[in-house]
Formats: sequence, structure tokens, C-alpha cells
Amino acid sequence: DPRAKLGLATGNLEDAARMKLLSTGLSWTHDFGAFGGETSDRADLLDLAFRRARSSLPAYDVASLYVVGDTPRDVAAAKAVGAAAIGVACGPYAIEELLDAGADLVLETPRATLKQPFWSTSDPSRVIFDPQSGNSA
Repeated sequence: DPRAKLGLATGNLEDAARMKLLSTGLSWTHDFGAFGGETSDRADLLDLAFRRARSSLPAYDVASLYVVGDTPRDVAAAKAVGAAAIGVACGPYAIEELLDAGADLVLETPRATLKQPFWSTSDPSRVIFDPQSGNSA
């Protein structure tokens, strides 16, 4: 969807983040972001990235944003700024730990795909992603 924008917020310094992403085969392409050298608080980092997003997404609602992270602190930061939290159990934290931290969804690996619709835990009537149609809300 050309309307979708990708942001990056990480506790890493920008150069370290670039090296980490590129070493995994992921693209460095993002439309906005914030990095560890700017603040050490994760929620502040997300808030900074979201404020920068407003320049490319002037009419967005923070509730329509998704934060992907692999720690309970990432989940807490997403919730602190009002975004949906998608956990990825690729590090030392198990699926259950990320769910217990409040993640709306947890994937087993970064390359996991959704085979079932994913509903918002805060609004069960809102489908966030439907793999059958490929639509996301």
C-alpha cells in the first residue's frame, strides 16, 4: 500500500542500527525515525519518531500505528504512546512474557506471517490485519 509509511525507532545509534538491519538482510529504507543518541527513554524515542512522522503523514492517528519490538520495554513504550504493540519472540523473551507485558500480538520470529486475522485487544471489533484480504486497518 503506497499510503503505508515505515518508521524506525531504536535505542541504537543510527550507524549501529543501519549495520544491524543490513546484516540481517532487512532494508534500511524508512520514512521517519529516532535513534538512541537522541534520548534513552523508549517512550520518548517513539514519541519523537511519531512527531517526525507527522511531516509525511499529516492526518494520522497514533492508534493506527504499530510498534514492533522484542522486549517487554518495547511493548511498554508502545502502550505509553498509545500505539499497538507487536512483539517478536526472537530474543531472550518468550511469547508469554511479551503477551504478559501487554503486546497486542506476538510473532515467533521476525519472518513469521499471520495466518489468521489479528484483532485489536483494546477494541475487539477492529480487525488490525486480515491475511485473507491483505488489508490492515
